[in-house]
Amino acid sequence: MKRYIKEVIFIIIWSVIFMKLFVVDVERQFIEYYFMEFKPYFAYRVFFYSLILIVCWYIIGNKRFFKNLGYLVFYPIILLLWKVPKIFFWQIPKILYKSKSWLLIYAYINSWINHFWQLKYNILRFLLLMVSLILIFKSNNVIILYVVNFFILGLLISLLVDKFKTAFQPLRLFKLNLELSNLKDKEKYNVASKFIDNLKETEDVENLDEEDSTKNELSVEKKQKENIEQIILIKSIFSFVTIRMKDFLSRKTYIVVFFLKILVAFLNAWFLISLLNYGAYKISESNFAVNNAPNFFDFVYYTFHSMLHGTIPHIVPSGVLGKVLDILAPFTGLLLTGTLLTVFFTVKTDKYKENLAEIIGFTETQLSQFENVLIEKYNFTLSQAVKFLESKKSYVCIIVKELDKIE
Repeated sequence: MKRYIKEVIFIIIWSVIFMKLFVVDVERQFIEYYFMEFKPYFAYRVFFYSLILIVCWYIIGNKRFFKNLGYLVFYPIILLLWKVPKIFFWQIPKILYKSKSWLLIYAYINSWINHFWQLKYNILRFLLLMVSLILIFKSNNVIILYVVNFFILGLLISLLVDKFKTAFQPLRLFKLNLELSNLKDKEKYNVASKFIDNLKETEDVENLDEEDSTKNELSVEKKQKENIEQIILIKSIFSFVTIRMKDFLSRKTYIVVFFLKILVAFLNAWFLISLLNYGAYKISESNFAVNNAPNFFDFVYYTFHSMLHGTIPHIVPSGVLGKVLDILAPFTGLLLTGTLLTVFFTVKTDKYKENLAEIIGFTETQLSQFENVLIEKYNFTLSQAVKFLESKKSYVCIIVKELDKIE
């Protein structure tokens, strides 16, 4: 409990620092809203903070104090490089594995593959969003605010385009659909053949060395073992994925997962349009007729109603830009709803199964190629190759057995 309390305190401290540096002086806002009588002492807050720090030092002792102080100083780095990756790459997969929900596991892994596949694009979008947030809250320059709104509009369009593409190509499992489309264009281009070609090249290099027959024989045997290990490992993982892929044939689970994707897209669109509305208000207050000076949260509230074709009394679009955004918000909601309905129709008519059958057929073709190369190059069947690796005490046998145990 103490550890969790400490984590919460450190997160609050760094959140305040981040907000103070890039968004708004939350300390001053908090004092002005709730403790106005303490405002005259606000300029001397460093002494109060120092007093709290010294009291903590006195209570917990030198060793624990400096240990926790160092932890606090480097907390953002520890959070980004250790704690967050641990949650996303260990704890969440562990929970999903225990739940035995292969559809959720596939969806989770697939989302990370898509993120890494478009890493540069995602970093660019993230940085554009962060720069836009800083400028929209800190700047009152009309030209800058127009540029920021243009960036945010671009982020919104990219979000909608991505979801629109997903509606017509709902199955993008581990980028296998890309390999499949390439295979249609170039018959010899696929996962297994590229992998097998690489094995042949490495083995040919090994076979060129004939200076010492004993060393060469040991080297070839070692390389043979490594190649068989790679083939068995890749083949076992491919086989495991192919079998579990049939979980996607369930209509209910498939539509639930896609509904969650659309819900996340709706939340992202809601936030981006809220920023657009707030930016439009800062560009010119005439874009909205308001009762009182609104803050960003007021525009979040207004945007939610606008996206659902509703209105609120204290914010009404009046200028050209405000009216254009008032059209954009429900239009975005309709597009996301239409995307969800398109996928629902695809699932209802079982058309998505045709795409899935293609991918499963593609993976099964890759599996047969791995089996063929074992026979052609090493005169081993799959079971014989596994026995060979067991005799060599290979780590791959442990992985294969563990995969076989999974239900």
